[in-house]
Amino acid sequence: MFNKHLMNYGLLISFVILMVTGIIAYLLPFSLNNTRVHIVFAFATIFFIGYHLTQKYGYFPKAITRTSLRTRQLLLLILCILIFVLVSALQNIAPISKFMDWSYESRHQREILRVSPNTATQIIENNLHTVRSFEPKEDDTQRAVALDIEVRMSAQITHKPAIAIWAESTTGALIETLYLSPELAYSDSPTWHGQTVNRSKILPIWRSRFTLISGLEPNGTIDGSTGATANHTFSLKKYFSQAEQEYLIFFEINQPFDTNKDWQDKLLGQPSVVYSTYMEHSDLKKYAILELTGHGGSNNLGGGIEYELDTITTAKELVDLILISGAKYRSE
Repeated sequence: MFNKHLMNYGLLISFVILMVTGIIAYLLPFSLNNTRVHIVFAFATIFFIGYHLTQKYGYFPKAITRTSLRTRQLLLLILCILIFVLVSALQNIAPISKFMDWSYESRHQREILRVSPNTATQIIENNLHTVRSFEPKEDDTQRAVALDIEVRMSAQITHKPAIAIWAESTTGALIETLYLSPELAYSDSPTWHGQTVNRSKILPIWRSRFTLISGLEPNGTIDGSTGATANHTFSLKKYFSQAEQEYLIFFEINQPFDTNKDWQDKLLGQPSVVYSTYMEHSDLKKYAILELTGHGGSNNLGGGIEYELDTITTAKELVDLILISGAKYRSE
């Protein structure tokens, strides 16, 4: 049997950690470490409370039957309030919705990027594998793959790079982001390798295209003339079924600390480099290889690709191969 004081201190510590991690989740960008700690100590709290309740299993029935009518009415009122709060949270209605409007997620929703639920990425030994599935039908037992992107990194990767993969139209408009490094996904000024850096300096080309969806210019101002949607619902769906409609796939990568004589910034080093290819979903073109196209330049708020690569050295050798296979949607 656990010592009573040990249980009390364990419950107190678990509660404090739950409270702190909950406040962090409310006020700051999403953190996998914070979420992990929150979940672990939520289970610890469940254990301590569960154990405590097993030792007091007879208390609650006796307390309810032996208390005065006024006390029972107060307990019923508290129960009704808690039920109301629960329903408000589940349905996102006032007052919980108003409270959540002050959270980091609500205040920075233009900055936050979440890829389609039909997209999944796996990273194994620096190699990256991204799969974009068709939107499932009601009778689908499994999701068929529309795009399969395999990225094989080279031995030149010495520090974890920032990566973005996206599709855009032939007119240069972003259609859908397929992958963005998690550390860049929740803030426009993330902490990258220990320093706060704007995304427009890390992945300037993707960040410029992201303006169309978010309405947030690379310099941080809001562009009210964009066609941004509330939930960033731009999608590749129609391109999967129209073989004659080409689009482009881009891959942008930036490794920190890779300085050379032309690029001397200690953290940023050489700028991001970009690979691209045309893609369509005809039976004749099922595979494509992305080719080195250019780089992101220095503080490139315009987001244009700079094609002159003479000053780029090791940054051109970060990737060995980017192979894409695609399938056309079939209605039968």
